[in-house]
Formats: sequence, structure tokens, C-alpha cells
Amino acid sequence: MIVQVIGMGRIGLSIASLLATNGVEVYGYDIIDYSADPETLISRYRDEPMLSVMIVNCVANNHIRFAARIQKADYYLLTINTISLDCRISDVEIYPLLDKLAEEIEAGSQIILISTVTPGSCLKIKEYIYKKRPDLIDYISIVYSPERGNPGEMINDMVYMDRLLGSDDQIGFIKAKKIFSCFVKAKLHYTTIVEAEIIKIFENVYRDCCIAVSNHLFMMLDDYDVNRWRLMDLANTNKRVNIMRTGVGVGGVCISAASNAMISYDRKNTVLLKAVRDVNDKKTEWCIKKITTYIELYIKENKSIPKVAFMGMTYKPNVSEIKNSSAMKIIERIRCMYDMDIYCADPYLQTFEYAGFVDIAYAVRESDVIIYLVAHKVFENIEIDKSKHVIDLVGACADKYVMEGDDNLIYKVSDENTKLLSIN
Repeated sequence: MIVQVIGMGRIGLSIASLLATNGVEVYGYDIIDYSADPETLISRYRDEPMLSVMIVNCVANNHIRFAARIQKADYYLLTINTISLDCRISDVEIYPLLDKLAEEIEAGSQIILISTVTPGSCLKIKEYIYKKRPDLIDYISIVYSPERGNPGEMINDMVYMDRLLGSDDQIGFIKAKKIFSCFVKAKLHYTTIVEAEIIKIFENVYRDCCIAVSNHLFMMLDDYDVNRWRLMDLANTNKRVNIMRTGVGVGGVCISAASNAMISYDRKNTVLLKAVRDVNDKKTEWCIKKITTYIELYIKENKSIPKVAFMGMTYKPNVSEIKNSSAMKIIERIRCMYDMDIYCADPYLQTFEYAGFVDIAYAVRESDVIIYLVAHKVFENIEIDKSKHVIDLVGACADKYVMEGDDNLIYKVSDENTKLLSIN
């Protein structure tokens, strides 16, 4: 049994490593050629300790072979970035990959699509392959099995979370079940392809809606002198309520992409999704306004331009990816608006090349204003000098500050290090 994994990102590497660890012959292919230097992949995901160990072992023992071209295989797993054959919402075009795949695929092989797509995409993939290779009509199968893993917990989630196997016949389901049974210890659910595509969209849109509710409530509290984070935590003590902790926007490659894809796919029946996207996009602008308002106030009161440290650059807490990061968007906007010293620090981007990127200690020491954009767990333990001003937009540090002025997101480090139940 030979498996060709196409796309060596977090999901592709995780699946390839799990299969290879369980004795499957695996080839890895990516538009970035890692065949000459597979060691590059080992340090890419510092937030996935289990994955890092597995990659090291697989590469050392040649259990995963990286090739500069797509190989002949029994299974082809497409794990490229979120795609839509209608909306083209990815920076990776699907059709050039399908052209390369069509040159190698043989009768009896199966294509398994992992990415988030709009309903009907798998059918288009099959039709495209058949157009290129009419000799394969009815001799290959396609299955849709969307990934549900959470960054930072990918290996554990892939093994222990239920998985959908969308196939239009039992034969395709049984063939796909054979490969996923190598490592999945949870239930494998049989659905049609379209059902699986819709379910994945439902999952991402639901999360987008939940984030929008939280962001909407968060921004509404501007006129109230209350501790926002504490209110949300206390609301969640109701077992029927689960208000999500908000960040500075919605990043990554799945959640917003799924909603935008559905809006483009069906503009008439997606009024709610348009409102959700509007709220979540406005959260980033709201954060920028908070920052600029405070910078202007600082300049007015101190007659000088502050040195600013932005803490956190990834798209969500405790991960190492910056794909579609709202934090990065904010940093770029502020950099364009002000001629001032800007430091950026993120514990998950240790080798990141970016203007002003420094380690956490340097950023805290050299800055006048510290702005938290991502609630990384390690930020809770940072010691900050009492002369510093802090803007915590994400509730990153729960008990080190007291409110300063009228805005319940602005803090000054307290002489007594006053304890709060939660940061506003």
C-alpha cells in the first residue's frame, strides 16, 4: 500500500507521519521541494511536540520519502490550503496539481480530499481528472474526509476524534476506511461526498458565528465600566452557555474562508454569514482604533512618541502559524501610520525574519507601551516594569495590572501588583 500525500503543511505532515509510523509507505510532495532538505520540516511546527518527534523518526528512518514530483500510488491525499473550485480563495491553485496527479494516477487508485471546500468541489475534481484521463472513467474513486484537528493538538485530534468519510458508494468508503483505520481510534462515519462537504462548512461557519457573538458583545461593552473577560467567564458558568474568548480578529485558513466561500457561492441565502463576517472583520478595525487612540493620548501627554512592543503575531494563541493573522495586519497598519520604534515578539516564531522582531525580554525592556495581540500562555508569566503602559486586547495577562483612565482595556502596572479576577 503506497500513499502519496500532496501538501506538506501541518495537516499533510501529521497524516503522513501517522501513516508512516504505522508501517505505510508514504511519499510527500509539496510545491516547495523538500526532497533535498527534509530537515527543514522538522522545526516548522514548534507548537506540535508530538508531530516534531514523529517527523524526526520518520525522516531518520526514511519512512517518509520526499519527492520533487508526484509518485504513482494507491492513495492520493490532497492536504493543500483551503481551496474552492468556485471562489479561488487559496494561494495554491488546485488545477495545476490535478494536472500533475492525472499524469501518474492509475486505475484502482483513490483520491482523498482533506481541505475545506464548497459543496460540489469533489465532483469537479473527478470530472477534471476524467477529462484529462478518460481511460480512468469509473476506475478511480474520490472521497472527502475533512480535517478536524486543532493546531497544537493535531496528532492527538487525528487519532481520537471521529472522522467523516464522504463517498458515493460503499466500495469507496471501505477503501478509505482501510487507510484511516491505520491510525484513527475513533469512529469513521460514512456519508455521501456532498454531505461531508456541507458538514465541514457547517462546522467552520458555526465557529465563525460563535466568534462573532463574542466579538459583538465585547465591542458593545465599550460604554460600560465593566470587566469584559470576567463577565464572559461568569456567563459561561451557565452550562448552556459557551461564549468564546475573542482575539483581535479571525485568522487562519479555514473559518473565515469557509464563510466567504459560501457567501460567494450563494449571495441570496447568506445574509447571516455576511453579518458575521462584518462583525469579525470590524473587530480588527476596532482594535486598531483602540491602539491609535491611546498612542495619540500618549504623545499629547508625554510630548514624545512612544516605543511600542507588540506581543504575539500568530493567528491564534499557542500556535506557530501567521497565515491570515489579524495581529500581523494590525502591526502593519500601525507601522504605516506612525514613524516610531516598533518591536514585535512571539515565542512561537523564534526564527522569524521580520522588521523589529526581537525576543520577549528585549521588547518588554525597551518599549514604553506594551500591546498584547495574542493570548499566548507564556505571556502570563512575564514580569513588567512599573513604568510601562499596557494595552491588553485579548486578556493575555490576568492579574498584573490595574485600570488606567476611562478605558477598561488600558492598564498601568500597579505598585502593589494588584490582583484582578480577570483582565478587562
